[in-house]
Amino acid sequence: MTSHLSETSKASRLKHKFGSDSQLTKVFENFDQATQTFFLAQVKLESGELPILGFYSEPSRWFFATTRRIVWSIPTEDIHELRHQEIEEMGWSSGPPGLASREKSSRPDYLIYTDEGEKRCKTASPWLYVLDSSGERHEVFLEPGSPLCAVWNSIKLLSAGWNRPD
Repeated sequence: MTSHLSETSKASRLKHKFGSDSQLTKVFENFDQATQTFFLAQVKLESGELPILGFYSEPSRWFFATTRRIVWSIPTEDIHELRHQEIEEMGWSSGPPGLASREKSSRPDYLIYTDEGEKRCKTASPWLYVLDSSGERHEVFLEPGSPLCAVWNSIKLLSAGWNRPD
């Protein structure tokens, strides 16, 4: 029972820290019922695991964070999942190598090139990279700008030890 209360407390603190929602990135309870049902159909929650926030663009582009893991899908790929304790490093990304829409002259993880010129990934790219404990790199598609930063901060808090055993 103590574990459930602890997860409830973690979820509540993170939802509060997340701040205001955007059109596509929200605290779980702020999504409409259809989107909540979609997430729960994609991600079977474990006993005591609580939903925190998500990004939903379409059925092939979504992200879901819970008190124990992050789960996401990007077009043409299967659903990916990482437990928070498996996350070793995260950063801004210009997208996965070979991505059709990635600008060929863009240096990975630093800049993307738009009609307005060079832009930093943090504010202009919808991609975040995550390295797991085995060293494997994962690309996560999210909403660019402040929603991307808010999700990044949330994942950092979760992977920094809130869910790691003592």
